[in-house]
This record gives sequence, C-alpha cells and structure tokens, in this order.
Amino acid sequence: MGTETRRPTFYIKLSYFLQNILKSQYKEYLKINKNLLIAAGIDFIISAFVAQQLSELEPYLNTTVTLIADFVTYFSVFISLFFV
Repeated sequence: MGTETRRPTFYIKLSYFLQNILKSQYKEYLKINKNLLIAAGIDFIISAFVAQQLSELEPYLNTTVTLIADFVTYFSVFISLFFV
C-alpha cells in the first residue's frame, strides 16, 4: 500500500471542522476589512477637504472641526457599509 502515514480519525474530523469554520470566518473578516478600508479612504478625502477649507482659521479651530468631521465621516460610512 505504500509508505503513506495514516492520520487518526479524530485529526481528520477536526481538520475538516476547522476548515469549514475558518472559511466562513475569513469571509466575514474580509468584508469587515473591506469596509474599514473604504471608510478610511472616504474619511481621508473628506478630512483633507475640510482642513483645506478651514485653513484660514486658527489652528486649534481647524483641528477641532477637522477631527469632528473625521469621526462623523468615518463612523457613519463604516456603519452604513457594515449593515448594508
């Protein structure tokens, strides 16, 4: 029959079980990572636009408003992508 090594039945069942679990989990992780990257990209563009428009203001006002726009944009885009 050759030099094949036989694996215990428990190992084969565990391996099959883990493969099925990991496949489904990786799909969800890829969806979440995709949503995070899209939200970060949109957020970067919006924050840069807001900071440029407010460049005439005092630096602390520019920073404060840009951070607020940053958080609002990022979380609203991510949450809307996550639940769609």
